[in-house]
Amino acid sequence: MKAILTIASAAILEHRRRKLIGFFVLITLVIVAGLVYLSLDTDLGASLMNAAVGMATIASVGLLPALTVLAAIAVSMNNVGRPFADGEAALILARPVARWQFILGRLLGSVGVIVGLCALMALLAAGVGLIDRSGVDPDVFGHWAVTAFNLSLLAAIVTFMSTLLGNPLIAAFSGYLLYAAATPVSALYLLVANGNISGAPSAVITAAWFITPKKLLSPLRHSGAEGPEMSSIVDGALQMDNWARLGWGLAYTAVVVTASFLIAERKDAG
Repeated sequence: MKAILTIASAAILEHRRRKLIGFFVLITLVIVAGLVYLSLDTDLGASLMNAAVGMATIASVGLLPALTVLAAIAVSMNNVGRPFADGEAALILARPVARWQFILGRLLGSVGVIVGLCALMALLAAGVGLIDRSGVDPDVFGHWAVTAFNLSLLAAIVTFMSTLLGNPLIAAFSGYLLYAAATPVSALYLLVANGNISGAPSAVITAAWFITPKKLLSPLRHSGAEGPEMSSIVDGALQMDNWARLGWGLAYTAVVVTASFLIAERKDAG
């Protein structure tokens, strides 16, 4: 366990040294500063408040989630492929460190950055809510907790792709494509479940549904802030609530990480 935590802390230091953490924190502060300005502008703020539940919600469902997705990809796309390609992994694996410990440590480092960034965004969103006097909505904290879980799942997928593929950009794109495919595949699976699609297409869609991740749903969807998301409609029809999704997500992560271990065992460490 000590070796895993050491690798995780080293990975976080690496992200900080590469200015990744500082970059995303800076962009977050710029976006939040803009929202604070809007909340202090009485006329413009009032116009926006008529169209949304508050600046804190705007902060949580606007640009910040997209920023965290980019951050999750950025801190996980080089978890395995690059260290094995440039010989960094060879130096670490020369010590009494197993490959699975190396991969798990790198993944935990990515998750640590994601959780820290989501916690910062939750606090900033709550602060914006206090400034614009709309109050602190507890669902905002729930939203960012859900986001942290979903993006940790994304990090696990991208880490797996970085184990499978040598090019970090291809690994990042492939991982995000699999992650983003969850909603449209679920919508198609609903048609299969209702008997609207049958035969070979039904088998293909069903297989795709089982190999795509199931993300947790944000509590902010109840307020309508996120709009009528297809994933919400599909979940209601399939009777798949967040508890079922949580179990699925944990099992999915375990399978993806285990597959990463098995593939890494055959990788050349340089």
